Amino acid sequence: MKFVSRKRIAAGLGAAVVASAVGLVAVAPAAHAGTGRYKMHCNLPILAVVIDSDQDITVSLDPAVQAPGGTISAMFDLGPIAVSTVPFPVNDVQTSTSVTFDQIGGASGQVTVTSGPVVVNVPANTPIDPPPSTGTFTVPANAAGVVDLVPVRTVIHAVSPYGVFDAVCDVVGGANPVASYTAAPRPRQASVNPASGKPGTVVTAHGADFTPNAAVAIAGVVGAGRSTDPPTIVQTDAQGSFTGTFTVNDPNTTGIALAEVADQTKVVVTGFRVVHDASDPLTQSPTGNIKPGVLNMTQTTPGITLSEITLNGTAQTMNGKLNQVAVVDFRGSTLGWSLTGQITDFTSNTGGTLTKDKFSWTPKCQVTDPDSPSAVTAGAAADFGATASKLCTQAASTDNTVTGGQFTADADVKLAVPKYVLAGNYSATLTLSLS
Repeated sequence: MKFVSRKRIAAGLGAAVVASAVGLVAVAPAAHAGTGRYKMHCNLPILAVVIDSDQDITVSLDPAVQAPGGTISAMFDLGPIAVSTVPFPVNDVQTSTSVTFDQIGGASGQVTVTSGPVVVNVPANTPIDPPPSTGTFTVPANAAGVVDLVPVRTVIHAVSPYGVFDAVCDVVGGANPVASYTAAPRPRQASVNPASGKPGTVVTAHGADFTPNAAVAIAGVVGAGRSTDPPTIVQTDAQGSFTGTFTVNDPNTTGIALAEVADQTKVVVTGFRVVHDASDPLTQSPTGNIKPGVLNMTQTTPGITLSEITLNGTAQTMNGKLNQVAVVDFRGSTLGWSLTGQITDFTSNTGGTLTKDKFSWTPKCQVTDPDSPSAVTAGAAADFGATASKLCTQAASTDNTVTGGQFTADADVKLAVPKYVLAGNYSATLTLSLS
């Protein structure tokens, strides 16, 4: 009978572990699942064993599309190569495997996927062939678009009756991706059960692909608004999924909304039909939006013609009328408004000047629509100066009633002309402002 030493068994088993880890060179085009071949440099420090070889690796990702912060499950299979074997069976070898990938494209950095331990039996003259393994990794928070995974290192940790072995293999040739995933928000999914019932019905709501670890409100919907029922707040898990219950008491409920509390634009609404007995009263809630109108003014013509005078050694007055201004306030508010005027100095074509304080007006204001909710007040007769003069005003409401209406603003105007002034055609600019 041939005797094999324990040291030789350990050495052969260690080399067999390495043989199962080496590989991976030329790779098929990246997809969420693929198989590739890479050139690996494997090191087993405990036995001073170094192996360079090529080997296939298979990776499959699920799901292929995941939101940033979500989790992807990676199945990987490292196939064996018979570099060295054990001449007799070795049972109960516990192995765990990890693969480290570079992320290229829509994300950067590395991810390492590690499987849980599995027990394998090694037949005689056969390298260890760990079964397909599965681990998970988290999509980076800033990932966006297609992300290729390129293997850079594999580690097999083996525990056997003859010792503990770590086979560390680094990619030394090729940088091709073996698989890829897409980092993108997945469409949110939602369902409720039952989808109809009498007031008092408790529905169970399920959601998926919401933001991971986020608060979600389950609430009733009435048309475009919310029902009177208090919402239920639930928490999503690391995958963005949740389950919660909600009681429908509002008889007008038309749907169930599942909305993230922090960002209620992230919402899914499912239909719900309230079932009534024949004796139950029915109610409906008409809704409509009334948009505010304008506060505006218009005038018929910009020119004001003052009466003509002839200099005669006495102070005289040139008279005229303001062109009528129409004011409308359709804002549907409780606000008031003020119509004011400012004027420049008068100058003539002969170089003469009459200062603005020689111009005055006597305002006249009227309500033109008898249904107008507001009155209008005329400003005081006044000479113009450095500040604006009031023409007409509408007061704001003091009791939260609506203001507004339709009005006209007029004024008698005068220009005081001293006894001695350069003759000529005098003009100025009167500016009206509504605020």
